[in-house]
Amino acid sequence: MTTPPDEIDSSGQSTGRFRLADVARHLGVTKQSVHQLAAERGFPMSAAGGDGLRWWDRTAIEHWADREWWGSKPWRTTPVREGTLASFRAST
Repeated sequence: MTTPPDEIDSSGQSTGRFRLADVARHLGVTKQSVHQLAAERGFPMSAAGGDGLRWWDRTAIEHWADREWWGSKPWRTTPVREGTLASFRAST
């Protein structure tokens, strides 16, 4: 599983933000599950964009997932992230 792409700005650069669907894809859950997780203590706070949609800081979600999500159930596996040794090994 690879990390989903986050938002890209008009110049083609990553904004470092996850929208609801990005968080769901990253965690391997539904958007409804993200809504439920967002209500739990310890889940990163979201912010509202100018378009009224919620978004999360990508790094905050990744750190929370590393700390709280991936090891909490045996069937949850950490995604291979671009730029890591694991992604290099997966590509060779």
